[in-house]
Amino acid sequence: MADLKSMDDAAVALLAVAYLDDALELLLKSRFERSLSADEDKRMFDGAQNGILGTFSAKSVSRMLSVCFWMKCMQTCY
Repeated sequence: MADLKSMDDAAVALLAVAYLDDALELLLKSRFERSLSADEDKRMFDGAQNGILGTFSAKSVSRMLSVCFWMKCMQTCY
């Protein structure tokens, strides 16, 4: 926790999004009736393979970075 307090807000936000993304993936996988095959896993979660939730994750990180950048600009400008 002390390490997080010394980090920049944007870095903490990125870590939080990455943590939530992993937690969501684990939660979803635990609720499936059967294990996913490697191909199904890629199609669902792999952003490089244009996975359904992989692209959502990439968009979430992009939005979080935009918000953090805007907040940093507001602190600097005003």
